[in-house]
Amino acid sequence: MVDPKRWRSLLTQACRIRGSVYLQDGAIRPEDLNANGAFWLPMDETSWHLLTVNDDDEVTATLRVTMLPLDAKKRKGKLPHVGASLSRASRDTLSPRLTTERFLSSLWLEYGAERNHFLVVGGWAASPTASAAGVGAELALSVWAFTRHVEAAGAICVASERHDAHGQLVRTGAVPIRAIGAQVMYYDSAYGCQVGLLGFKVFKERRALKRVVDHLATKITSSEVVMSTAIE
Repeated sequence: MVDPKRWRSLLTQACRIRGSVYLQDGAIRPEDLNANGAFWLPMDETSWHLLTVNDDDEVTATLRVTMLPLDAKKRKGKLPHVGASLSRASRDTLSPRLTTERFLSSLWLEYGAERNHFLVVGGWAASPTASAAGVGAELALSVWAFTRHVEAAGAICVASERHDAHGQLVRTGAVPIRAIGAQVMYYDSAYGCQVGLLGFKVFKERRALKRVVDHLATKITSSEVVMSTAIE
């Protein structure tokens, strides 16, 4: 349903959780938060947000997915969020970008005729209560499930070593994207820790998790969808 007021409320809550978690982790500074205590990025306005909400309609966990064309010309070579991290990976900023584009080209060759988009995943955060209940891990798996429902061949994301985010995603089937001879992880000064670029291919989650992803994919079909006129 199109409900801009509720959409804004949910997005603000999601960005507050993100801001609180990232600030505590040292990934952002207090001045990075807006007046509402939210860590908001322009891409939040035009992205999908996978949210878990409690009985009081309070957001407890959040994940942002931004859909872009696989065709580099159509997106003018842009890699929002991911591109900024890659530019901090090395003095040789061209190599990581080329490696990423090669991964996206492999998605295009494998799925392009039917799935000509990919997702940039970010903004992953959960409240302490939700984290204890394993909601963050479920959100990680929901990337695989959500990709099935849109025209996406796969996804890319930058995951940090904090909270074992990188490790959790690798265990779901995500694969490190790196140049030959390069390390899997690199230091990102904006995050203040080691991070790594990961790639997902739709339907290529780890075999042992297929039933879980099947369940989440079904769950998504019956989930409430709230949209603003900005992303309708």
